[in-house]
Amino acid sequence: MLSIYSDAYTTVAPVQAYENWWNGTWSEVTLADAGKAKIFMSTNGGGGGGIGFYDANAVDVSAMTYLHVDIYPTTSTVAGLKYNVVPVGGGGTGWTSFPTLIANQWNKVDIMINTLGIPSGVKAQQIGFGTFGVDGNFYIDNVYFSKTLPTSVNTPTADVKLSYFPNPTRNNLTIAAKSEISELMVRNLVGQHIRTVKVNANTATLSLSDLSAGNYFVIAKMANGQVSTQKITKL
Repeated sequence: MLSIYSDAYTTVAPVQAYENWWNGTWSEVTLADAGKAKIFMSTNGGGGGGIGFYDANAVDVSAMTYLHVDIYPTTSTVAGLKYNVVPVGGGGTGWTSFPTLIANQWNKVDIMINTLGIPSGVKAQQIGFGTFGVDGNFYIDNVYFSKTLPTSVNTPTADVKLSYFPNPTRNNLTIAAKSEISELMVRNLVGQHIRTVKVNANTATLSLSDLSAGNYFVIAKMANGQVSTQKITKL
């Protein structure tokens, strides 16, 4: 196994960049019982971005058979996500559609590497994900190449599902969950605490009008002890 992104497995290719290619942003969140996952938020008619592992970190996948991805589309409009794998020097097949995905749950996808168009002996250096013509968010986790199909995988749980809107925002941010939120914390990108708000409800609205423009983290602590972290943008 050659792991690119996962809490469950040792990463073999240090990632240099999570790249926004068009109309979207990557953020890292913490999901209940499963650690970290990446979320891509697309805007303005769809978006795409990639995981880049270049130069000495490029991965020889010639002995591998499958590319595995756990992927969670948050709306049915992004159930037709596409992916690509870019070999060093180019030469891949370009964008290819995922199999049919079910929205609002984790989908385990295993893709045959021989369909990716990677020339023999050429290393892979980038994995791309995108929505085309539609907006929507999706999570990814456990991205790896393998020789055989996995018998089990540490797939993230979907117990903590929160909505943050609008994001970006100028003034107020609404946070909604299916279970009770006990409190919300706001921190800046260097981890400094900005404020804590007690909630004890399924929905809350944060006033951010007094904050400077920029990126912040909103940490939601749930009544059941679970925690979720979301990066937001203050305009």
